[in-house]
Formats: sequence, structure tokens, C-alpha cells
Amino acid sequence: CDSVGQDPAEGDERMSVAIEGAGGEHETARLTAALEAAAVRELMAEWKATNRDRFGDRLVAPVIRLGHATTRLGQWRSDDRTIEITRAFLFERGWGEVVEVLRHEMVHQFLDEVRKVRDEPPHGPSFQRECRRIGIQVGASQPPVGVEVDPQRARLVDRVRKLLNLASSPNP
Repeated sequence: CDSVGQDPAEGDERMSVAIEGAGGEHETARLTAALEAAAVRELMAEWKATNRDRFGDRLVAPVIRLGHATTRLGQWRSDDRTIEITRAFLFERGWGEVVEVLRHEMVHQFLDEVRKVRDEPPHGPSFQRECRRIGIQVGASQPPVGVEVDPQRARLVDRVRKLLNLASSPNP
């Protein structure tokens, strides 16, 4: 499933831990889904903080979804109001880089929904100006510079990443 819940701010997914010899792939899949749901909740918390601190609470919360794309790190989709972050990127890179991509996509959302920019390329002058205004790099694939990330949240996400790697490992 590409989405971990329609509203990541709601719900209380329960974590299942695979016990040796019991559950097998089914338990691993439940663990992976629960860990991904936790990651999406953390992305939504970052989205809310960025919306408050850098966009003055002018954005309306989108659906945040993990995707399987191989050619991009993230994407704002206005048709279904979704910010999609690539699953592999989320679990293979540092949390600061993931937050930078989330903020990059939020600039696209802002220009689409608040400024109503329609007559420019996706990374055109308005996008570049807005990135500078809120203090993010225009190219979100570059390593972040001075990204403010809650250290406690970064540790939690790193733990989730390690657990997901463990859950998908073929080793018992």
C-alpha cells in the first residue's frame, strides 16, 4: 500500500513484534506498516511545525504518503492534495535531508494553493524566491544547510529506520 492512513494525525496503529518462530512474513508486514505509520506521523509533525513557523499557518494539511518512486525524492500532487515522500529515501537518508524535501514540497503546495502560481515552471522564479524567503535550498536533493530538526525526533526516526531494515532482513 502506498499510503499509511488517510489522516496520519489520527489513529493509533499498534506495533506488532515478530517473535521467533511465530507469525513469519505476516508479523514482519504488520511491523513494517506500523513503523511506516510512525514515520508518517513524524512527517506530519514536521509539516505542522513548518507550516506554523515558516508559512504562518496558511497551508491546509495534506495527506502525507510514502511512495515507491525511483526518479524523485518527493512530490506535491494538487489533484489529491498529497505530499509523497519516497520510501527508500526516507529510510536510507538522514532525517534532516527528509525534512528538507518535505519543506521543498510544501513550497510547491504553498505556491499552488495560496499564491495560485500557474504560469511558471515548477522550479521557476516564484519557487526560488519562496525557498529563499523560508530559508530552504532550491534543490532539495542537495544536502541540507542549517536544517533545524528536533534531535529527539531525529533519534526516533533513526530507530524506526533501523527497525524497518531489521524487519525486512531475510535473517531470522
